Amino acid sequence: MRDFVKVTILLGSLALLGASCTTVRAHWQGVFYPQGSTSSAFYSPVFETEDECRAWGDQILRQRDQPSDEYECGKNCRVDSKASQAAGTIVQICEETT
Repeated sequence: MRDFVKVTILLGSLALLGASCTTVRAHWQGVFYPQGSTSSAFYSPVFETEDECRAWGDQILRQRDQPSDEYECGKNCRVDSKASQAAGTIVQICEETT
């Protein structure tokens, strides 16, 4: 019985350790659309928080002072190779956008 308890504790500990090692932190990336144009969009660096991404976009809006400029921030975005190839431009899929 003692061996069973030891094995159970060991397996439980390994499971928790494995779960903590596979935790992926969210990352955010902005896309800026000068004058609302998707054809001249450009991307931000990757940020750890949505607030950092929004600060990046807000700063560019203030610098450019163009009413038709827009931006959005995406969480955990990844490039969709097939869609990008079909569209002839980079297409990103994000878990959520703000």
